[in-house]
Amino acid sequence: MPIKVVLLAAWVGAMYLWLMRHFEYALSDGLFNIPGLSLAGLVMFAGVFSRIYAWISGDSVQERSQSALRQWLNKSLSYPALGLLYVLAFTLMLGLGTLTILPEKFGKSATLMVSPLLVGAQDRTQIHSVDGRLDLHFFVNPFASEYRVSLQGYLPEVIRIRPVFGTTLLPQRDLRPIPTVLLRPSLGSKRLLVNSGHLHVLRQNADGQFMLLRELAGASAWYSGPERTIPASLLEKWRLETIVRELTQNAAADMLLTWRSPKAVAENISLLPGETICLLITNKDQKKYFAGALHLVSQVAYQDVYIEDFDDGQLQQPENSLDADRVCHQLMQRAGLP
Repeated sequence: MPIKVVLLAAWVGAMYLWLMRHFEYALSDGLFNIPGLSLAGLVMFAGVFSRIYAWISGDSVQERSQSALRQWLNKSLSYPALGLLYVLAFTLMLGLGTLTILPEKFGKSATLMVSPLLVGAQDRTQIHSVDGRLDLHFFVNPFASEYRVSLQGYLPEVIRIRPVFGTTLLPQRDLRPIPTVLLRPSLGSKRLLVNSGHLHVLRQNADGQFMLLRELAGASAWYSGPERTIPASLLEKWRLETIVRELTQNAAADMLLTWRSPKAVAENISLLPGETICLLITNKDQKKYFAGALHLVSQVAYQDVYIEDFDDGQLQQPENSLDADRVCHQLMQRAGLP
């Protein structure tokens, strides 16, 4: 009888720990996040069962009722029944996995997409809004539990949802942020933009051609990706740039104000690491490019791209027409890129 009670107590304790890991937030609103409380629960269950057994095996005036209870437990706590409980628990633990999302900033909503990589199951994509702790439960294949996770502001990643212990995802630790790319016009470029010029943002495709991604108008700096605070080191760099370029005090103040107040290129456009972008500025007639820059997007969180003015004769351009792909490839050659 003691062995059976110990086995049952161990089963209850294991199920308790498993339930607290996968459903603790739903059941107790985070109460069992307290370190050591789950272990205390296991000890509590062991203590309760030991007291029950001591009460059943002792001599007292209730001996007849205790004897009946002992017989019922001996019959119910058979080794096949305990084996069945362990098999059912093991099957449940292997078949259910939990993905816990702990965002860095609570209260700020972000879109989350989770889809399995298993062939034939890609259509089972889940979309959620994350503004705090989120527990997602999946019936997983223990041998193919990889899922693709896409969280707004971060690059997609493939993670493994562990069946028994679950997986905790801290975006700031486990995911790579989508970089913020600042498109910063020069003084000459800004004058063109003030006079109804346009900024063409192009991205190189798999065939090596530069395709127009966005056409922007307005005398402004622009950024793609999530909005981030401009690093202090960049602000100091820009200040020194205005001194080196010998800008007047008013011109320097105007350019610094422009660079420090960028506008978003578009909410649904992000430039990803490994992509090559080309930035070209034309005048209002849109017959020639007067400034441009080429940039290979890296994994640095905040990237500064300065759009420089072209010197006369620096690039070969067709008369009275725009050939962005040709100009961008010339910039690639000047930069030594293949």
